[in-house]
Amino acid sequence: IALSRPRYLDQYDVMQRFAVVIVAMFLLSPAQFPWYGTWVIILLPFFPLYSLLIMTATLPLYYLSFHFSALGNYELFNAWVLWWIWIPIWLGLAVDAWNIWRQPLVWQADA
Repeated sequence: IALSRPRYLDQYDVMQRFAVVIVAMFLLSPAQFPWYGTWVIILLPFFPLYSLLIMTATLPLYYLSFHFSALGNYELFNAWVLWWIWIPIWLGLAVDAWNIWRQPLVWQADA
């Protein structure tokens, strides 16, 4: 709702707001399966963030859970591999947010 209140500047602004909502829905949902990440991947050409590009590389590691489960070592997957999936993404998001926050704010007059 907060993203829909201000006026849209152009089509890029609309795509950027869609990207923020979809990424937030994906990262804050309790079930983050790799196939849900395709919604985010579709928007990457319009809203390229390095952290989301990292996500395209780390999300396939989820499928190692089946290997560890078949060997009876699923706890090992939860203890180690799961962190290798999500920590680079969240660190990348923190760096991207820091870089965006450091940019000077440009005010545009309402027409």
